[in-house]
Amino acid sequence: MGERLGLSSWSNLLTVIVGTAVLLVASAAGLWAAWVMVTDGAGTPLPFNAARHLVVAGPYRWVRNPMAVSGVAQVLGIALIFGSWTALVIPVLGIVLWQILLGPAEDRFLEDSFGEEYRTYRESVSTWIPRR
Repeated sequence: MGERLGLSSWSNLLTVIVGTAVLLVASAAGLWAAWVMVTDGAGTPLPFNAARHLVVAGPYRWVRNPMAVSGVAQVLGIALIFGSWTALVIPVLGIVLWQILLGPAEDRFLEDSFGEEYRTYRESVSTWIPRR
């Protein structure tokens, strides 16, 4: 496993432990975000049944799309578990894809749906990096 990253067996074990922790925390955060979307937003994370209320509670207080952040972190955890440099490229590609295609489309949709309420939220909450 970690030999592919050029790690010793102890480093490999540490990388697997860290990767597993990242995967578990990211998975829990993604499930929490989906739960808040359903309960507070009265919808689902799926586009065909989008939230009917702007969701700004739970993990949405810190980042605008905690499910995307969770997905990127999950892939990072898997890359660490398997010790794969190649798999480390996938989260980077996910962020680039989000920034170029998915994020702008979601911003337009949310602004059309929630107007000034969303614009205010977007100005105060980061896309990727949590802040207070």
